[in-house]
Amino acid sequence: MNNSGRIPDGTYRQIKVIPNDWGENPNITVTIIKETPHIIRLVANNQWIGYAVYNESQGSYLGSWEWKQGTGGYYEAEVFDCLLSYDGSNVTMGVTSRKTGIGHTIIWAFKSV
Repeated sequence: MNNSGRIPDGTYRQIKVIPNDWGENPNITVTIIKETPHIIRLVANNQWIGYAVYNESQGSYLGSWEWKQGTGGYYEAEVFDCLLSYDGSNVTMGVTSRKTGIGHTIIWAFKSV
């Protein structure tokens, strides 16, 4: 199995959001847990959760996430599709709202805990 592009388990902190209308917040973290050889679970400390599947031919993950019920505020019940890639140090997550079609790019850096 080729491990190129696979995201290691761990906790990553937000370092950049493009465009910045969501705001950058280094206190927001996402913990990535390998559930199977191809599926990861995404758990953010601001109450959203998701899953993504690794595509070996693309070297990236495709998935979806949303806030836990009752915690999403403005984004309650809004599903976001995501494309995740790993460059060996940072995770880049392209995010698109299914409801509005608006997209953002969030960059996460590994955080030692």
